[in-house]
Amino acid sequence: MKKYSDYPENEWSWTKYKIIVPTEEDRQELMKGFEHIHYSDVDTENIVVNQLIHEYLDEERMEGAKNNIIVDSVLYNKLTNNLIGTTLNLDLGSSSPVTVTIKEITDTKVIVNYENSTPGRFEEFSIDNFEYFSGIKIK
Repeated sequence: MKKYSDYPENEWSWTKYKIIVPTEEDRQELMKGFEHIHYSDVDTENIVVNQLIHEYLDEERMEGAKNNIIVDSVLYNKLTNNLIGTTLNLDLGSSSPVTVTIKEITDTKVIVNYENSTPGRFEEFSIDNFEYFSGIKIK
């Protein structure tokens, strides 16, 4: 691990990373966990350790502060292949995208529920068609 003492003062480089979570509640829990670790006995001479323990800071806690915890449920679900219950817009070629919620995914199809245009309506898409209309890779 890189240490501050390995570099001239203010010439170290930060480790690049992002933490993706599905909800603001998850973000807040992570921030509380990082804050707890921050006030524990931790060797902050390691640059990445020092970076991580400061992920509890944000604009609410310190003016001008920001962290690498991003709330994005669609991206989170895409990364974890946990798409059931995800609401997203499908571009079916009409004048505006339609909002759907994914109800089921099988080996061959994706079943969605329309949210606004025709609530209660379910539709089945082949995996290929769903991937095309949503821009999300299933398999």
